[in-house]
Parts: sequence; structure tokens; C-alpha cells
Amino acid sequence: DPDADGFVHTEHTDGCLRVLSAKGFDVRWITREEQKDRFKAQDYYACNYTLQPGEKISLEFAFSAPTMTAVPASYEMALSRMTAYWSAMQAKITKLPDTDNERIINMFRQNVTQCLQMLAHYEGSDDLLCRQGDVGRYVWVYEAAHVMGALDRVGFSDITDPAYRTFTKWVSMEGDDKGKITYKLVVWDNAEGALIWGLGEHLKYSKNKEQLEYYRPYLHALLDFIHNRRTLDKTEPFTGLYPAGRASDWGEIGRHWTFTDAFMAHGIGSLVEALEAMNDADAPAVRAEYEDYCAAIIRTRDYLYQGHENDESFILPHIAGLSFEESYNHCFYTDGAPYLPQLGFMSGKSRMFEQMENFYRENGLFEHGLAGRLTNATDFGVGAYGDCYYTGISEFFWIYPWMERGEWDKVEETVKALFDYNVTPEFIVSERYCSIDPWYTPWQPNGSGSGRIITLLLDYCAAKKDAGRA
Repeated sequence: DPDADGFVHTEHTDGCLRVLSAKGFDVRWITREEQKDRFKAQDYYACNYTLQPGEKISLEFAFSAPTMTAVPASYEMALSRMTAYWSAMQAKITKLPDTDNERIINMFRQNVTQCLQMLAHYEGSDDLLCRQGDVGRYVWVYEAAHVMGALDRVGFSDITDPAYRTFTKWVSMEGDDKGKITYKLVVWDNAEGALIWGLGEHLKYSKNKEQLEYYRPYLHALLDFIHNRRTLDKTEPFTGLYPAGRASDWGEIGRHWTFTDAFMAHGIGSLVEALEAMNDADAPAVRAEYEDYCAAIIRTRDYLYQGHENDESFILPHIAGLSFEESYNHCFYTDGAPYLPQLGFMSGKSRMFEQMENFYRENGLFEHGLAGRLTNATDFGVGAYGDCYYTGISEFFWIYPWMERGEWDKVEETVKALFDYNVTPEFIVSERYCSIDPWYTPWQPNGSGSGRIITLLLDYCAAKKDAGRA
């Protein structure tokens, strides 16, 4: 219960909550001790209330974090301090979308704020963790790289550098696992490549040679680990690819040549660009590894495409060694062939791309302008077969090649869908849209989704201006 001054205190945090309008609801702190399920929320305030039909309630409170020197005496003081802090952070942004559209600028700025809020220090640790979102503390290397890469691009390399250094603490530097990321919670097969990609983008924007020297031993270990892994299985025709493994949270075991190999090669390519821009001595060797990896992926792509050149519609399987039908699942649109154009392994102007788009349209996978229609019976318990969409990932795979092709009607439809269904009116990014349940918005706010929105708005506005459509 609030004390006489209106504060709710807990034993688990130095922060406190001032409830300004408590009529009709109560406040309780949910501890990690009582909520031990790793994927359920913990360490948060719950405000519970009950409304009758037609009733409404207004909730007003001020929350102070340990970084504040004093508890604010009022909501107005808390608002003033918060506004001053975020105004100062916003002033550090070095790049905005090239547009006069106020909604796009506001969306961009809010998502920069959202990405910055994903970076967190926790009590008793010097680490800076890049969380993925909601109220969880869990870290996905792939997702974090999208957050920090966007922040690097708009002028926050000084803030992302400590977070990248935290990641290096999880890179094993000795033994048979040297170069492997050993973070205990969420690790996919592409984790090492994701960290290389993130560091490549980081160094491209920071251009800081002292940072490069710090990261160099970790980069060598990561690259060696990837090389050793991808040359283990010499089974034709997929030599040079990772052996079967787990590519994502979905759990399928297989040779995920798009989401694992193609993405990791793309990440190594980013590092090559950074090293060459800095005239670094490691650049030729890293480029040789990159080109060899790319050659293995292109061989795989061409092998899987054989015999389908004249098909009206066709989509490459996302698990090498299986047909698309055999490997078909509810997330092929996020980790499969649609990813290839963005990674540089399929031209948007190719027949292959046109066949893939035909497949999507024949199967009703572009409804609402979205491209991540969940075709499994449930989405973590939501009985919404065909009515739930995994938003903010696969749409990007189509926007970029459509911009390359100059098909702006398709671009605009999909960008509008992202603005309508992937982003709230307050510009908070979600990870799901359900056409029969507008209140279904799990994993919100979504860190990597915010990073992708930042990147898209910069690229979309620039391409639109170049095309004379601004």
C-alpha cells in the first residue's frame, strides 16, 4: 500500500513509485521469487483494477529510478526531469530521415529512444545488456545487433561500445569452444555471425582504431570458430555450410543455410567493409573467408534451384537437404528464402525473386500488406489460425527489392501496413498483429523491431527522394 506520502516502496529496488491517482486500483510489486518462469514478466509493478461496462479510469503515477538524485515531489517535476533527459539524448542524433513528414520524424525519434531504453545496467554488475524488449531481461545476440546497429548509425557509438564489450565477455577464448558465444540464455547458430555483423557495423560508424584493437582477438576467435564449424560437414553438395543445428527459437534442427549461413556471411562482409575502410592488415584474409563462404551459399542456392527455372511460382527451401514442402513451417518467411535479397544473395530483379513473389501471392501471404502470416494453428496459445501475423521482420525483405525494382505501389502498401499494424499510435513497435484480436500485442516494446524501423525510415526516405517521389 502507498505510504502517507503516496509512495510504494519495495525491498528489491532503489526505485519507487508515486501514485497520484489511486482511486479504483491497487499497486503490487511482482518479484522474481514469485514469478520464476523465465518467459513470464518479473520485477515490475502491477496496477490491477476492475471496470464495469461503460466505466473508465485514469491512472497517474511518477516512477523514479536509482539514477535520479532525489525522488520528485510531483508528477510535473518528474515529467520535467524526464523531458530534459530525453531532449538531451535526442539532441545527440546525427542523422534523421530525409523527409518533412512529421509522423515519420516522430516515429523515428521515438524508436531511437526505444532502442536506448533497451540498454540496461543491473544492480551488482558493470555489464551493459542490450535487452530485446517487454519487461524481460533476456538477450538475443541477433536481435541486439539490430538495436545497436541502428544506434551506431545515428550517432550513439559511444553508448553501444560498452554493450558490445559485454558481449565479448561471453566469447570463449580457450579450449575446443574458442570463439563460441557461451551466453547461457538464448543462443542461435548464427550468434557468432550476428556479433561479427554488429561489430562490423559498429566499427564502420565509429572508425575507432583503438576499439578495433580491443575487439581484434575476439573477432579472430569468432571467425575461426565459424570457419571450423562450416567446414566440419563435407557432405556434397552443401560443403562449406554449417552442419545441422538450431537456427532460432522455433527449435527446428537442420541446415538453415539462409538464416544461419547467409546471414553470417553477410555479417563477415560488413566486417570486411569496416576493415577495408580503416586500411587494416586483416582485411585481405577476412575478405578471402567472406568470398569463400559466399561461394558455398551461392552453390547451395543454385543447386536447390535446378529444375525450377521455368516454374511460374517457386520458393527455395530454408533447410538444405529438404524440399520446401518437407521443411515448410510457420516461420519460413523470417528465416528462409525471402531473407536472401536483403543479404545480397538474390537480386530483386531476378526471375527467382519474381517466382518467390508469385508463390506468396498465390498462397495469400500478403494480406493486409503484411508478409508474416502465421500459418500454424496457434501462436503460443492464441487460437487465431491464419489471422495472426509476425510483424516487422519479413516485410523488410520485400520492401528493399521492390524499391530496387521501382515498384513503389508495393513499397507504399507494405510501409503503410507496418505503420498501421506494427507500430502503435505512440510509435511503440510490437511483434505481432492479430486481425481478430487487436489487443494481442506480445513482446512489446520490441527492441530489434525498433532498430529495423529506424533503419527502414532512413533508407526508405532516401530511396524515395532519389526516385523523385518525396
